[in-house]
Amino acid sequence: MTKTTEIYPMREDLGKNLYRKKTYYTVCIEQDVLAKDKDEAEQKFLDGGGINYDNVNTDLTTENEGVETYICDANYTESEDTEYLGKVVYEDTDYAEEDGFVEIDYYAEEHEESPMKDFKEKVLEGERSRVRQLKLEPGDLQIFKGRFTLHRVTKVEGQKSRYMCIPAYVLDPYRVNTPEHSKAIYGKVLPIHIERNQARSDGLTD
Repeated sequence: MTKTTEIYPMREDLGKNLYRKKTYYTVCIEQDVLAKDKDEAEQKFLDGGGINYDNVNTDLTTENEGVETYICDANYTESEDTEYLGKVVYEDTDYAEEDGFVEIDYYAEEHEESPMKDFKEKVLEGERSRVRQLKLEPGDLQIFKGRFTLHRVTKVEGQKSRYMCIPAYVLDPYRVNTPEHSKAIYGKVLPIHIERNQARSDGLTD
């Protein structure tokens, strides 16, 4: 059976599972969500899914021929178990990993290990077959997708100071670093970091 969804995954969703939950009220609501496992999916359905009772009003009713609506309500009855549909994986193309092209594989096993997680663990254990090491000179400018690229710099050693400029840009002018990221990189947290702390739209923790 062919399965489809209105969710279009991004590269940062790699390894997440696609779940679906059908909830019965007076009407039937069937919603999809991307999550790392069924428990997280269930929580997302509880916190961000279901019926918007603010919209359960007389706009749902027909009022003709002198008919007037006295009350319009919806009552929860039951929910089916959360259903696993598929996993976000790289597309089957030559440059999918490099370009960040992903899709939902409806035939992948639910608990199949994420290829990105496996890659990171191998790199941290010393695997270097897919690692690119750049030979940079003082003053060189390096531009790359840092949020989607496992990277590090050479450890600072010796008596000579080293200064690094790390410019960054975002599409949302409201966005700032999370308090955790600001503390780790700059050693301090400002009120604006706490005020604007919010979940990332790309699903990454930082």
